[in-house]
Amino acid sequence: MNRTIDYQITEIDSGLRVEQFLRRRGYSAQNLACIKRMPQSVIVNGSHYYMRDKLSAGDCLSIRIQEAECSKKISCTKTRISLWSTSLPGCRYILL
Repeated sequence: MNRTIDYQITEIDSGLRVEQFLRRRGYSAQNLACIKRMPQSVIVNGSHYYMRDKLSAGDCLSIRIQEAECSKKISCTKTRISLWSTSLPGCRYILL
């Protein structure tokens, strides 16, 4: 399954590295390791970013994930997300 999760960076999160921001959103070390290995998986304002790059207020962070199954540990609360499911009809998503 391919999905894209979009985050709008606020003043509170400004200055955090991408990795720090995602860890605070519930991404595990294993999630982050998988994302690092996926090409073009971390996009900020349309440009590729690395996990060590810092975020600024107003940035739009897009995380592109390719999964074999649904991850229950990634929290999407209070976040506008866009999801596309092509192969797992049993997964349910709430668009916030």
